Amino acid sequence: MRTSFNWPFSQNHLHIDGPETETYARWCFENFSPMAKEVLHETTWFFVIKRHSWLNPAIAKLFAYHIQQMQARLHIAIENGSLRAKLPPNLKINDHAEIIGAVICELLEVRDLDPSEVCNLDEVERHKQRGTVAAQRKIA
Repeated sequence: MRTSFNWPFSQNHLHIDGPETETYARWCFENFSPMAKEVLHETTWFFVIKRHSWLNPAIAKLFAYHIQQMQARLHIAIENGSLRAKLPPNLKINDHAEIIGAVICELLEVRDLDPSEVCNLDEVERHKQRGTVAAQRKIA
């Protein structure tokens, strides 16, 4: 995977463009708990509006918080063969989980993952429309 953003996370043991990292990211995205999805749905839209993009370290850190909670489930999935990947480094170390979060952001940016799973797109659209109306008022 080629990244389109210069992420500010240390990549000592886990690399954004590493062959396993995208596998971890996709698995985590598909296996966020219902509570994690609800929290992400109600928080990520603010950052998406602010940057007009998923490529934001703050969003990667939001994902990282929930990814850290998934370490045991990820290991079980790998050990029982339902996820074909090597065991990742310790996800309790912030940079490791943040790198996986950054890959999720990259995949969301290119629409390779469905943003509606983790973002209130109605709120994003509402703010875009408000911005358009405000800009039209300034012109008039």
